Amino acid sequence: GLFRSEDISLYEITVPKDNAWEIMNELGNLNCMHFIDLNKDEQVFNLQYAMFIKRCEETEKKIESIQEECKRHGVPMRPPKSVDDFLDKLNTIRRVKKKANNLFLEEIEK
Repeated sequence: GLFRSEDISLYEITVPKDNAWEIMNELGNLNCMHFIDLNKDEQVFNLQYAMFIKRCEETEKKIESIQEECKRHGVPMRPPKSVDDFLDKLNTIRRVKKKANNLFLEEIEK
């Protein structure tokens, strides 16, 4: 919902570890969820996906560095038309490379 006065529901779901990545991606794609961190008192480095998030942050820094180099050398960069367009292209690349979503970062890091 967009407004604070809209009705909402609170659900707690338990997701099998083997399917967690796919299920969370699908829930995220619904674009109508708000997640509550049930591990807020836990040390960040103890969380299950902490290393993956760190890898994502490192990859983001590399991408920003590439963007800066392109800018410095006058190489034009075209942003995606929309987030949905970007995600569609990303999924197309992932399917062509036959990589699962949770393994795709390894492909990007290469």
